[in-house]
Amino acid sequence: MKKLPIFYLLFSTMFMCSVYAESNSIFEKLTGKWDLVSAENSCRGSKTVHVVSFSHDKRDAFIDFINIPTSSKVSYRVIYNTNSSVTMFLNGENRKIKRTGDLYIWVMEAVDVDRYAWRLYAHDLRDPEPTTSLKCN
Repeated sequence: MKKLPIFYLLFSTMFMCSVYAESNSIFEKLTGKWDLVSAENSCRGSKTVHVVSFSHDKRDAFIDFINIPTSSKVSYRVIYNTNSSVTMFLNGENRKIKRTGDLYIWVMEAVDVDRYAWRLYAHDLRDPEPTTSLKCN
C-alpha cells in the first residue's frame, strides 16, 4: 500500500514540473520596461515607468520604478503562474481579506504581447478596473 502514494507523488511532481516548464514563457512576456497606459509622457519622463523582472527560480517578482529619485523597488512572492498570468503576494503587505483572513492576491495578466494588467483580489471582490501597462521599446 505504501508504493501507491509514492508512485502518485512522483507522477504528480513530474506532471507539475512539465506544466511549469510549458508556462514559463509568461515570465519572458512580462519581463521588461513598462509604463501605465494612462501616464503622461508614457515611457519617457513618467514617474510610473517601471522595470519588471523575476528571480532565476521564478519564485520572486520585482518591480523597479526607475524615474523616482529614490530607488523604489517592490517585490512579490509568486504563488503560481499560468500561460497568461502570474499570481503573487506583495512582500511585507499585511492587509487581509476580512471574511477569510487571507492576504490580498495580486495577479499580473498578459493582455497581449505589449500590455499587461494588474488585478487585485481583496475584500471578497475582484478589482473591477485593472490597471494596464504598455511595454516600452
